[in-house]
Amino acid sequence: MQEAEETLHFLHSDGIFSMSKMRVTVAGVPGTAAVKCKYGCVLVPDCGLDSALKQGLYDLVVIPGGEQACNTMAQSDKVGRLLTEHVKGERFVAATTSGPVVLDAHRINYLQRLTSAPEFADKLRKHYSYYNWEETIVDEPGKMITGRFSGTILEFGLALINHVADKKTADKVSFGLQPYSSV
Repeated sequence: MQEAEETLHFLHSDGIFSMSKMRVTVAGVPGTAAVKCKYGCVLVPDCGLDSALKQGLYDLVVIPGGEQACNTMAQSDKVGRLLTEHVKGERFVAATTSGPVVLDAHRINYLQRLTSAPEFADKLRKHYSYYNWEETIVDEPGKMITGRFSGTILEFGLALINHVADKKTADKVSFGLQPYSSV
């Protein structure tokens, strides 16, 4: 979690992970201080990044979007260390919208294919030619999972649950998100 993070990315991901009964640890890049997200929502991380690094490997590390937040995470050696350790440990690493810029800054690429918000495609193509930008909502080539739009964050989260937990759990969470009908 970092200042100017996309509120929607964080809240929806955290919410659907909780619905799947996955244990979630929210690590703050600057530490445990409250973080003001992109649109003014204030969130408090569970721990700082130093503490998260000491806890060992997680099943999944998610980099949410928010261009300013992602630029900061792209420059953080600790974020790079967290991601690199998870790649070496063959754990899932995921990012959505502008998050792939963070993966790229730390040279995280399992199968050299990803998706991102359209406004970052040219940057990823120009500076990081080893990425093959795909025009998909969620790209899932192995242990690196990327999402494209804020409006598809639920699909992104469900894909993560499908990989980290299982399809049955993802289907159960998806069913719980369906709107009720009075018909």
